Amino acid sequence: MFKELEAYYGRWGHCNAGMNTPTGRWVRVQRRLNREGKLPEAQVAKLEALDFDFADYVVSEDPEEFDTMFGLLLAYGNTHPNLQVPKKYDAEPYLGFWVAEQRNLKLKEENAELSELASWMKAQRLARSKGLLSVKRIAKLDDLDFDWDL
Repeated sequence: MFKELEAYYGRWGHCNAGMNTPTGRWVRVQRRLNREGKLPEAQVAKLEALDFDFADYVVSEDPEEFDTMFGLLLAYGNTHPNLQVPKKYDAEPYLGFWVAEQRNLKLKEENAELSELASWMKAQRLARSKGLLSVKRIAKLDDLDFDWDL
């Protein structure tokens, strides 16, 4: 299976083969074995030579995989009342995992935006406490009932 991964790497420039492929499933096993300390050093070295990412799951950048999974999701939607695909969906075992990962990516993006906002708000509080925030800015934030005491 390593030869197939080499071919995949040659085509896409990374080793994150889709889980809906034999290569992707093999990659997942290599990650698990490495995490458990059961992957031989020689195998680790071969994988590292391909810039292999040993993280448990890395989102595939393969546009074909996304299109394939999106098509499966559309098909699911045509036969179900919603897109709440169970994580363990027997008809397409990887689909539920993929949908969950898409949701997680969206949440991470939203949390990053919230974190940025929280940092900005903290900076406004600090600037005010040090007398560095203009009266005009204080008034604008006060109009929003900005909480200065957090």
